[in-house]
Amino acid sequence: MKDCCKSGKKDKKCYRKSDKKTFKLPRKFSKKSCKKIRGFTMRSSCAPYKDCDKKGGGKSKKQFLFNPNNPKKSFDVYINKDPSDTISIKYTTIQDVKNTIKKLERLFKQGKYPHKRIWQVGMIMRVRLKVLKKKKPNEYKLAERYFKFLGQRTKLKTFKERKKYAFKF
Repeated sequence: MKDCCKSGKKDKKCYRKSDKKTFKLPRKFSKKSCKKIRGFTMRSSCAPYKDCDKKGGGKSKKQFLFNPNNPKKSFDVYINKDPSDTISIKYTTIQDVKNTIKKLERLFKQGKYPHKRIWQVGMIMRVRLKVLKKKKPNEYKLAERYFKFLGQRTKLKTFKERKKYAFKF
């Protein structure tokens, strides 16, 4: 007698994983159709396969760019851990985008925000304008240029070098 999850078409009996209860086979509904149970008849017919879709005690999936043990190491830009630290961005017109870029550069050069934070805000602006690419192509091009500029500035190691490196409109 086999486990119901591993049973085939030729098997006549099987046992359920969780409580070792035996069932006769074949059932009215196949194992495949029992993934989404609808109604009482289906529930009773799918009883042997109740625990089949559950994966037991395996390795947990590694979470990309998020560390639950130490959230400071996380890279989730969309969750605002400190609302007082918010940098507002505008991208309605080309002038709004230019003003936002000027503001980001000013904040960086005054030392109020590190390069990493400015890069994150630049990335968010670029991603939002990428969605509106057809409606605002010029704004997107400018945001894309600024984002590439930030990528180049990342390669410079010292704050003095980064401060000298300026974005040209």
